[in-house]
Amino acid sequence: MAKSKCTSELIEKAQIEAEKGCTREAIANNIGISKQSFYTYLKENIDFLDAILKGEESCLKKVYNKYIDMALGNCTITETTVEQTDDGHKHVKKVTKQIPPHVGAQIFYLKNKAGMTDRQRIEIVESDLEKFADAGMQIGTEEDEDE
Repeated sequence: MAKSKCTSELIEKAQIEAEKGCTREAIANNIGISKQSFYTYLKENIDFLDAILKGEESCLKKVYNKYIDMALGNCTITETTVEQTDDGHKHVKKVTKQIPPHVGAQIFYLKNKAGMTDRQRIEIVESDLEKFADAGMQIGTEEDEDE
């Protein structure tokens, strides 16, 4: 039986790529194997499967945490500028700015986690449908008579 090319180094590389958020096809490409080999390793090597799943979970957690930070306004950016003085010295200036809460992220969170909705539910019973249908038929008839 041929020795598997799925080494511990390959497994580690695959996990790192999964943690970056790469698709499974991109992971295969980035670690230098074919898509077919990738999916074969997933089926036949539990360590490879575990590495991919752990990497994907890690990436999901990072994205989720950033998303929560955006919704709550816990994000900052640091802008660095380099200014040169008259005497030739360079002065590095760093300014940290607070990013305000992102309303879209808040709405997304409320709809998907808190079960809120911005749609109204309207119940129409069958008898109402018949009334609407009859009214539509009468309106159509009146218009036809006007012509």
